[in-house]
Amino acid sequence: MRISLNQDMAVKGKLHYGGDHLLDANVDIDVFAKKTQKINVVAKLNRQNLDKGHNITSVIEVNSRGQQLKVDLKSHLAISDSQFGFGSMLSYTDIHQKPKSLGVLFSANYNEAHLLVTSPNKELLKFDTKLQFKKNLQKFDSEIVIVDNKPIIVNFEAHDFNSFTYSEYRQGKVYFKLCI
Repeated sequence: MRISLNQDMAVKGKLHYGGDHLLDANVDIDVFAKKTQKINVVAKLNRQNLDKGHNITSVIEVNSRGQQLKVDLKSHLAISDSQFGFGSMLSYTDIHQKPKSLGVLFSANYNEAHLLVTSPNKELLKFDTKLQFKKNLQKFDSEIVIVDNKPIIVNFEAHDFNSFTYSEYRQGKVYFKLCI
């Protein structure tokens, strides 16, 4: 595909789809005074089979050397019988040409779960937990970090659904403990 605006200006691109490559597209936008100001946009969407599931990934890139533009958005979704996960990370260069990124990542399976939320320059939320579910024991141990605060530790343990212990504390300092 090519669209010409005048002799020196054009918008052109390529598109491919099918199979595991659900989409592979590339567009050049060359409508600016200088060739180096041209903007290139790339979009890819891929599918990968997992054991009893699927993983879908996408990438969108917008770049222009002359306009000092660099933006990438990478995302994924994974679903199977034993795990679930998703994420999206946006990376870019700021006005001072410093790399920055922000996004969300989540993954979980039968034994653990993780969540990470970031903004440029800092982690906003980090959550990690270990899980244990057996006939006579239900247990989880979690660590939660919010911005730059000390981690909050949460422990829960139940036996035969008759007795349980729950505790919550900031690293080194107990806030709450309940045993029944």
